[in-house]
Amino acid sequence: MLSILFQNVSPTTKILATEVASVDTTVSFLDRMQKLFFDNLSNIIAGFVIIIIGIYIAKFARYTARTVMHRAKYDKTVITFIEQIIYYSILFLGIISGLSHWGIPSSTFVAIVGGLGLAIGLALQKNMANFASGLLILVFKPFRVGDWVQISENRSVEGSVTRIELLYTVILSKTKRTIFVPNSTMTSTAVINSSFLDSCKIRFDIGISYDADHHKAIAILKDIFRSRPWLINPDHLEIGITNFADSAVIITVYPEFPKRYFYELYYGAMSDIKDRFDAENISIPFPQRDVHLYTMDAPATSNTPTQGKRSPLQSVETTIIHGAPPKEGFTHFDE
Repeated sequence: MLSILFQNVSPTTKILATEVASVDTTVSFLDRMQKLFFDNLSNIIAGFVIIIIGIYIAKFARYTARTVMHRAKYDKTVITFIEQIIYYSILFLGIISGLSHWGIPSSTFVAIVGGLGLAIGLALQKNMANFASGLLILVFKPFRVGDWVQISENRSVEGSVTRIELLYTVILSKTKRTIFVPNSTMTSTAVINSSFLDSCKIRFDIGISYDADHHKAIAILKDIFRSRPWLINPDHLEIGITNFADSAVIITVYPEFPKRYFYELYYGAMSDIKDRFDAENISIPFPQRDVHLYTMDAPATSNTPTQGKRSPLQSVETTIIHGAPPKEGFTHFDE
């Protein structure tokens, strides 16, 4: 009898019954989730509180470690690196503790993080190399915070080291631009550290004219550099002719001085060299061009015999090649 009744139910009624059953299932699921949420509300709140507290503890520990290391006069390079390790380690522990209150076992979480770490490590091999290179920089100290460095493979990267982080070395250039260089680059290529020693040398290449007295020029240069009170090698100043260029005799000087006087010596010496050379009539060559203008004779007519005679253009070329005195109409310009 019931089967007959169900057979007589319309399709619309069947669809309505299906929808009602679906709604009942959804309501039942929401009821269960609501009950689960309120039953574990205290654990959820506790997990959030632990994570927040962990963040503040990590920041406090980083600040405390930085203060203690500054008072103990640790190297700035070590301070920056260690404080980051302390911060992220405590933050990681706080997140694990908070998630454990949400019902996620810490062992399971550690296993998941370990698996993700392996996958991320394979995908980010260069970043892992940067981290390892940062440790090598801390151990061997090829440069420190505050040193002036230059990467040899990229001459445009030059400046003062401001921080050495987990993955990058931060360099502040002369033009106040912050450059982030991977630590692996700093350990795998040649780095020129101008601050490694207390003193340094500057190479000055000074060009003088071939007509100038180079003995007099060398004496003037010696007098200019020896007048600097902070010059370290006044009695053993390395100076002499190093090259005979196309238009100048090159005199090279290597003054040695404390690195803190670098710019004062460089700019002051360049200004004094120009003033003294001008006063002593020692010319410093510069690119110039001589322009020779010649007046040309009127072109020969067809009736004028030309056999055995040169054209005006040929005469000019011969004059220039053999260096004969210029003819009438010569004008000289210097550019």
